[in-house]
Parts: sequence; C-alpha cells; structure tokens
Amino acid sequence: MRRRIAAHERRCAAECEWLEAVIPKIQAAASALAQELAATCEPEQSRAEDDGHA
Repeated sequence: MRRRIAAHERRCAAECEWLEAVIPKIQAAASALAQELAATCEPEQSRAEDDGHA
C-alpha cells in the first residue's frame, strides 16, 4: 500500500511540475492572441464609428 501511495505522489509531483512549466506558456500565448485581436479590432471599430457618424 505504501508503494502505491508513493507512486501516486510521484505521479502527482510530475504532473505539477509539467503544469508549472506549461501554464506560463499558455498565458503568454493567450496574451499575444489578445493583443493581436485588439490590434485587428481597433481599426475596424474606428471605421464603424466613422461610418456611424457620417
């Protein structure tokens, strides 16, 4: 039983290490996508506002 618990703890520790390495990469990618989306939408929003005021 102790071996099974120890093996489970090792698997959990490995998963935590993996997540700690991957999460910042996911956050960076999400931030880059958000910036790209904002940059794409700004000119379109400005054009829509200009069209609405014409």
